[in-house]
Amino acid sequence: MSGNPGELTSVVAPSSTTNGASFPNATIAHSTPNTGESYFKTSSSAYQNYGIANSSLVMSYTDPEDVLHFPFSYTNTFNDTWAT
Repeated sequence: MSGNPGELTSVVAPSSTTNGASFPNATIAHSTPNTGESYFKTSSSAYQNYGIANSSLVMSYTDPEDVLHFPFSYTNTFNDTWAT
């Protein structure tokens, strides 16, 4: 999936997207017209990427990508392994 600086990304419920059922653990989806969706789960401890989808591809991660751990402060770091 690639972005276009002129496109608007909306944050929507996964159930409102065509492929939302493929990401049952996702709590939000970033939807971009003509590009597709990215599916995430947010909680009090982490912000996780569960995968991406568009009209020709559904890539559900078998081990979600940790984008952020909470709480997170300046100079904090973390490592995460993830898989598709």
